[in-house]
Amino acid sequence: MIQPSLSIIIPALNEEKLLSVTVKLVFDACLSSNLNFEIIIVDDGSIDNTYSIAFALSSKYKNIKVLKHDVNIGIGAAYKSGLSLASKEHVMLIPADNAWPSESITDIFSLIGSVDIIIPYITAANDKKLFRKMISKLYTKIINIIFRLNIPYFNGIVVHRLDLVNTIFIKSNGFFYQTELLIKILKIHPLIKYKSIPSTTNIRTDGKSTALSIRNLKEVTFSLISLYLFTLKK
Repeated sequence: MIQPSLSIIIPALNEEKLLSVTVKLVFDACLSSNLNFEIIIVDDGSIDNTYSIAFALSSKYKNIKVLKHDVNIGIGAAYKSGLSLASKEHVMLIPADNAWPSESITDIFSLIGSVDIIIPYITAANDKKLFRKMISKLYTKIINIIFRLNIPYFNGIVVHRLDLVNTIFIKSNGFFYQTELLIKILKIHPLIKYKSIPSTTNIRTDGKSTALSIRNLKEVTFSLISLYLFTLKK
């Protein structure tokens, strides 16, 4: 049996307290899942000690690469930068904030190689308050209606075949990147196989999410309009 291979991109913005914890969890999950893997940490313009910690981790653990943005550009930009170094058959992004428990990650890993895309959806969002959960459900419903899809969640730690990702131009630099990527792949490659898998998230122990910031809401709005116009041409 061929050993599955995976590039894991970990974007980090001022995550000096949680980056090491996240990397160790991901590293151990890869080993227990018998993956051929690499970890690519992308410091997205941190102003704390995130980059120095990332550099130290690259010396401590094998298969870790580190990139740095001079300024904060966005999670989508970090994903795209990570893609430039990705060399494995599959690719995914796991945030550096220790949001995803080991059990959810290993469940996802167990499916790698069985389908083209693995789409985790959250059944227990322990890191989100009620209002954020309601917004997330509304967002998913609106996206599915607009693009005539039935995807349970668009912003999770999706696993893609790297060769499919490399056929797509990802315009978004922000939180919309995964929605854009999924929709474009499904529209351009309608015969690909995907599987949805239930997951949970951890209670956030440090910092707070910026998903609902004015900057991100504007980016999502303009990106959504751009993506809709793109699909009209297909």
